[in-house]
Parts: sequence; structure tokens; C-alpha cells
Amino acid sequence: QRGEMLVHTQELHNISDISAQNTANQTQCPQSGDTYLGHHYCAFVPVKIDGNIHVVELDGTKIRPIDHGMIVGNNNSDDNNAFLRAVANIVKREWMALEPNRIDFSLMALVKKA
Repeated sequence: QRGEMLVHTQELHNISDISAQNTANQTQCPQSGDTYLGHHYCAFVPVKIDGNIHVVELDGTKIRPIDHGMIVGNNNSDDNNAFLRAVANIVKREWMALEPNRIDFSLMALVKKA
């Protein structure tokens, strides 16, 4: 009941919206370069561009989303295996190959239930 009241209270929505829009409450993107950014999260998402599925990286430490290109092979938006293979190749090529002895990262896949 309390949760329902919170969800449906317009005054709380208004206060939340005002707070979220205040520049003092916005997170600043750290400068890239030599600054160690520590552990953080990024996401790889399939995005349809000109009829083709691309792998796009969303990382808050970067200025903009990174388009890693079109998925090679089966370009069916329902082919989770092609997307997974594409992301695995990006991780191997662009992260693991640069620091092969580094073990302090992990991957997780969020997928629809079959």
C-alpha cells in the first residue's frame, strides 16, 4: 500500500523531476587519458542501422556510444548467438589482447528466456 501511494503521488513525481534536472545532481564524465577510472560498467547492445544489426558499446567513461560495426554472418536481429560471438570478438581483440594478464573483469549476458 505504501509503495502504491508513492508511485501515484504527483507531488513526489514533481520533486523527483526537479531534482533530476538540477545540474548539481548530474554526474560528470571523467576525463579519459592517463586517469585511472577504476572499475565501471559498460554495455554492448544490438542496434539496427540502415537495416543491419551493429554492436554498439555504451560506456559512461567515453564521450559517445561506440559503433563497433555490423555483425558479420547471420544479420538476423533474433540471432543472439551472432551478437554474442561479435561481442566476444570485440572483448578479445580490444580488451584482452591489450592486457592478457589482467583478470579483474567479467562479462554478463542479459537475454530473453527461450
